Amino acid sequence: MTTESPPVRQFVLLADDSAHWRIAGLTQLERILLAVSEFAGLAESEGEVSAVLFWKPEMLPSQRRAFTDARLTRITFTESLADARRDAIVLSTRFFIGRNGIAEVLPSAQFPRVEEPIANSLECWNKLARNLEAFRKDKAQGSVYLTAIADLPECEKRFLRGAGKSQDGLVSRFLNRPVSRVLTRFLLRFPISPTGWTIAIFVLPLAAFFFLLRGDYIGLLTGAFIFQVYSILDGCDGEIARAKYLESARGGRIDDFLDMLGSLFFVVGLGIGLSRAHGVLYQWEGIACAAVILLNEMVLRLSRPQSPLPSAERIPPWRDGVPTGSSSLAPVLYPRHRDMIQNSGLLMLGERNAWWIVQFTKRDVAVFCFLLLALANLGPWILHLWITVSTVTLALTIRARVRRGGS
Repeated sequence: MTTESPPVRQFVLLADDSAHWRIAGLTQLERILLAVSEFAGLAESEGEVSAVLFWKPEMLPSQRRAFTDARLTRITFTESLADARRDAIVLSTRFFIGRNGIAEVLPSAQFPRVEEPIANSLECWNKLARNLEAFRKDKAQGSVYLTAIADLPECEKRFLRGAGKSQDGLVSRFLNRPVSRVLTRFLLRFPISPTGWTIAIFVLPLAAFFFLLRGDYIGLLTGAFIFQVYSILDGCDGEIARAKYLESARGGRIDDFLDMLGSLFFVVGLGIGLSRAHGVLYQWEGIACAAVILLNEMVLRLSRPQSPLPSAERIPPWRDGVPTGSSSLAPVLYPRHRDMIQNSGLLMLGERNAWWIVQFTKRDVAVFCFLLLALANLGPWILHLWITVSTVTLALTIRARVRRGGS
């Protein structure tokens, strides 16, 4: 007969000098408290989740810097050891916890729990630390335990390697992310907000627009290259947000709006530039393409997304370098695109074929292909392909909305 572990309601956090070690923009104390708060938001069990901070008694009061954050609304946080309960999970600021890390590790590993009342003594602190050390050596699968400051750089690199999104396209996965992660490591040393970065780099689409207006080979190539650089740097805001627990609906809306606005600048600038060398029809094609892009965004925002394949939300789309089977589509789609894929009829082609269609029409892949076309002096084809794909996407979006409205 097996006994189930009691539900997690409380964490006791052992803190020593490692509490102030900084990795990816946060101290270890900040990260572990935010991880507990994140767990509280994900936990299905009812009841309040709390955290009790147990500083190593030999640390001076000046070394015990308090941490308060408006985001810690899901948990109660105290340094009163009298509030520690039996069966509380014991953690340490020497554990590096990634996003959703607690929820992922707890089911597969039995962290040590408090077995008796905690006394504010070095003996009690060391006893809990030894239990945690023994657990770390035997059972802490997938967790990172920091033994010294020298471990921080490698831990940060490993963490940022996983800071991408399942929705990343092929170019983002193999080109954009490796470059953006290097810059993000540097940016995380400064108090730069994700939204601040999003707004700051919007100067690049504006610069690309003016180069595209020239209409000659150098202008088109430079404009396409700047837009590719923008596509790479655009990944940093999300990496900063995920590293520092700064995701927000407002930030996502600003990012989506500026991405759309950047696309409008590109096609209008390209159309005007091409009209100088190939005739006024290209100017109208650029304006028409911008109108289709704008209309498609409006229809997508008016729709209420449904999530197909909900059970596949956390299943990686790649395994051993290839897309997985029937569960591979859901993770690569943004929520607002899922309704379109589910109800447009695209799945009649088969989910694997739909997966490849989605991949080759993602923004990062398109921008990189546009750079290659500009390099080959095939600027008009950029506009032709963009308006074709945008028109087909709009038709599928409208079809999905009509079908869902009639179901």
